[in-house]
Amino acid sequence: MKILDELKHFWEVNNLPIDGGVKDKFNEVSIVGFSFKYPNLDGKALMLHDLNHLITGYKTNWTGECEVSAWELASGGRKGYAATWIYPISLVLIGMVICPFKTYKAFINGLGKRNSFIISNQTNIWKLTKTELITLVG
Repeated sequence: MKILDELKHFWEVNNLPIDGGVKDKFNEVSIVGFSFKYPNLDGKALMLHDLNHLITGYKTNWTGECEVSAWELASGGRKGYAATWIYPISLVLIGMVICPFKTYKAFINGLGKRNSFIISNQTNIWKLTKTELITLVG
């Protein structure tokens, strides 16, 4: 199964919009009962972030978002997506408060690897299978 099909399945299983929300102008987050919206600065960056969930297996809950963000920073960051760096940096800081051990462990797991932001600058990842993408991560 090609990675885009895997991504569509990921969105469905996680009760996300059919396109992952990549075309939405805003994303919505709930924190302790309060919801707020923030601008979706780059739809492709959102897709690449979700691919990192597929690669790592981290969930889409608060802990999982903190873990995948720490992993993204350790595995090369968001090269080519400067405007979107605030998201993983913010979530790593939140993770150091709500789940410090898991955030740290995810960061360590990302060291020496390449995430989907880095790989997408080097190859057409949409033609790959999940297994091929994971192999490229290292």
